[in-house]
Amino acid sequence: MCYYITATFPNSADAALLSDIGRRHSVALVPCHNSFLQEQLYPGESQYLTSRGRCNCGTVLGSRRKERGFAHDTNAVEQKISRLRKSGWSETKVQRWCDQNANVATRKERVLAEHAGTRTSEVNAWQQFVTQSVLEGGSPYVGLLLHWHGGMLEGAEVRIVRSPVELSSLQPGLFLDFKEDVLYTFVNG
Repeated sequence: MCYYITATFPNSADAALLSDIGRRHSVALVPCHNSFLQEQLYPGESQYLTSRGRCNCGTVLGSRRKERGFAHDTNAVEQKISRLRKSGWSETKVQRWCDQNANVATRKERVLAEHAGTRTSEVNAWQQFVTQSVLEGGSPYVGLLLHWHGGMLEGAEVRIVRSPVELSSLQPGLFLDFKEDVLYTFVNG
């Protein structure tokens, strides 16, 4: 299973200029051919993988949502505890599981704090890529899509939802809170 990030541009955009902007911000623009995705794009739009290494595992996009994950989802934790009790776990064993779950969450938070500088620079790179693509790249918009898939993206059956974002209201936190299978379309408006 891997994360993939794709960028979407209208075919009328200056691909060479956008590729140059991408290189400056460590974003590759490799044509992506997925007929399932292409059917959901507007006519005259193309989609590009943003990594030459094929996947974007370890990306900062959506990382805050992933960090919150299971340990901070009280409903999921309560459901898990209920299942453990129903399967015959003793209260001592359930409590041990809860303590271990809390320790894992604490360890994740510590590691994330240690890597905060790296995350900030990657968020800044994505924000600069999006902003410069629209303001300097001859493209009226740029779309970014985060998808989790267990194979090559070209074969993925992805159902996307569009979410427009005006550059004037763009906040760095948006990149950390990216949702999977949402095509964030950044426009100058």
